[in-house]
Amino acid sequence: MTAEKTEEKILESSPERAKEDSAERNIAEAEKIATHFLQHFDEYGAKQVDSVPVSSAIDSTVRFVGSHISVLKNYIESDQLPEKGVYMVQDCVRTRNAKYLLDDEFNPKWGSYFKSLGVLVPAEQLQDLVSSSVQFLVDKLGIDKEDICVRVNSGDVDLFTVAKEVLGEESVEVDTQAESYYRHKIGMENVVGRNFNFAIRGGSGEFSDVGNVIVLEKDDQPHSVELALGVSTILKETDSLEHVLDATPVIGLKTVEGITEAQERKLHDCIVFSVLLFQENMRPIGGDNRNRILKKYTQAMSYFRLQLGLSLEDIYGFLKNAPSNVANSNIAHTAAIITEYLRCYEKSLPTKKQLGKDDKVILDLLTNRA
Repeated sequence: MTAEKTEEKILESSPERAKEDSAERNIAEAEKIATHFLQHFDEYGAKQVDSVPVSSAIDSTVRFVGSHISVLKNYIESDQLPEKGVYMVQDCVRTRNAKYLLDDEFNPKWGSYFKSLGVLVPAEQLQDLVSSSVQFLVDKLGIDKEDICVRVNSGDVDLFTVAKEVLGEESVEVDTQAESYYRHKIGMENVVGRNFNFAIRGGSGEFSDVGNVIVLEKDDQPHSVELALGVSTILKETDSLEHVLDATPVIGLKTVEGITEAQERKLHDCIVFSVLLFQENMRPIGGDNRNRILKKYTQAMSYFRLQLGLSLEDIYGFLKNAPSNVANSNIAHTAAIITEYLRCYEKSLPTKKQLGKDDKVILDLLTNRA
């Protein structure tokens, strides 16, 4: 074997290469789940709805699109849902991590970004939708039927009955959760939801929730049924991932010297969230609540950079390695813009007249590092 071939073999078998391969595989598997979903519900006969940017403000009741239902509400309002319903894949963000990013004790259970798989059908198609949803999990994703569980409230007789008929009584978990677990709100005053949750059993041997089926009642009458599934929660179980964030991997981040699990997950979350929003031409400047939320994620990148002794060039490298199922083809340009913003932000802190709480923490780190 030549020296060049030997070196190539060593590189291919290195831990870093193995991690890159694993990351790329996770991205491919996440995209495969979304593709199978689109194919399955096209065969079901539903109409595909286009996705929207998470910052589109299509739903005035939320700051960012946090579920596909924000896009589909018009079908409920207009009462013009097609006979076989509608379906879509939608990028979503939920920013519950934002206020804890600089809390060193906080280790996020969820990422702020996820891809939502959604279906909305007329109320009379409840059983058809549940049957088709189980078929999707079994036939398209290869999940054993015995590894699917439904968690339902016995008081929701329609959901309870359908769950037993489709999966069998042994796969139905009844009244094990608080009442609020089985109730759903979508930000419409005259619409409420009653739901059961799908859970699947992954490598841990435990059942974990991956989505739900919701009967939406409009003016106290069943109107439609929604299916909601999360790509990252499904992939975490089917591929035995350590964390849902591994469905959107940032290559190299786990190898930073001295990085803790909590730091890695929070910095990961900041990178993915910031890349997505910057790509939608949002900036962490101005008084709008959405801009202020984005600022929290970008500030946190400076916080972790300084804590871990990283350079801005290091941060640029991680931003450029944002996962391809989130980043677009202009990721290098986006990474450069975010890095320059961080450079300007940190440079401004020593002379800034009014400092927020997070600004002061980051300025202390800057001062101690100087």
